[in-house]
Amino acid sequence: MKFDVRFTRSEKLGMTGAMTVVLSAFLPWITLGLGRVSVSGLAVGYPGQVTLALGLIAFAGIARWGWRIKTRALLAAVGLTTVAVVWFTLAYVTGRANLGLGLVTTTMGATILLANGVYGLAGDYVGRHRVTA
Repeated sequence: MKFDVRFTRSEKLGMTGAMTVVLSAFLPWITLGLGRVSVSGLAVGYPGQVTLALGLIAFAGIARWGWRIKTRALLAAVGLTTVAVVWFTLAYVTGRANLGLGLVTTTMGATILLANGVYGLAGDYVGRHRVTA
């Protein structure tokens, strides 16, 4: 039995962004003091569970549908929602707390998802409305 799955460059980029968001939920989001106390995104009070679920949904959407319009819209929506979750977390960071690696990498993964989805939707829109001479 031959198992041959090939993904496009956009699908690979979307999966990379989704897995970055998923894995970042386990990393420290907030560090208190001089690096002595770190709190992961999955701790109580931080919305790491939401980003974990959103990353898994994006990954499953790519694996299930491939690179279709609904996948591009899903990636853009997941990326935008994850960016909103990060901004919500940043709004409630106190003065003594420092940003952790998990929050930074979550932002990078969400940016990848948002940019990949918007670029795919814009490319599809331009392709449909192109006027040939």
